[in-house]
Amino acid sequence: MTAISAYLLHRDKKSEDPWHKALTISSFLLSLTLACSLLSMELSQLWRVNYRIAHYRTYESGSLVILWSLIPTAIAYVLVHKKSKGWMPLPWVCFIVGMMMLFTGLTHDRHPSLWLILNAAFLPRFVFVISLWYSASLYRQLNLKTEPDVLTLAGHGILALLVAFEFARWGAYSHLITPKMSISLISAAWAVHAFIVIWIGLAKRNQLLRYLGLSCSS
Repeated sequence: MTAISAYLLHRDKKSEDPWHKALTISSFLLSLTLACSLLSMELSQLWRVNYRIAHYRTYESGSLVILWSLIPTAIAYVLVHKKSKGWMPLPWVCFIVGMMMLFTGLTHDRHPSLWLILNAAFLPRFVFVISLWYSASLYRQLNLKTEPDVLTLAGHGILALLVAFEFARWGAYSHLITPKMSISLISAAWAVHAFIVIWIGLAKRNQLLRYLGLSCSS
């Protein structure tokens, strides 16, 4: 009902009521909030009730992270193509919710998979990192500078954290390495990450990425 109300208010552009615009925006935000909340609750119920399998909390957390990766990315895509700079804070709010889902879900990352990276604990969270980088590329289409840089930095920072958690998880379950070896591999993985960031910064002539890679490698 709120979505229909927002649509009808948006269609009625001839209204001279000073509260018309505010009411339209409020109806749209309310409908978006309700839709996102319902989707989140449905996903949680899906795993907690219908598919309460072993390590279901890992799958529940991963599903919510994927959902809150797609929501802000889709909103940013629409806003960029409509060139609606005034609404650009909206994807940021959704990304903050996604980060909360991601960080709270790290307590359920003990998935007993023997595969490094290719598992239900890491891949959904990596989707969130990709959504940050993709949204940054969308923001650059509007000639914005600060917003894409912040999203890019956030993506690399979260990726470094996820890599650390993933190697620690892998060392706890893998027969190839010991937990102590996995801790040592975290530094090696961060060094590789820094090298890739520097290489991308040089290839794209991006000073931010070069400085980020150099700071991570030092």
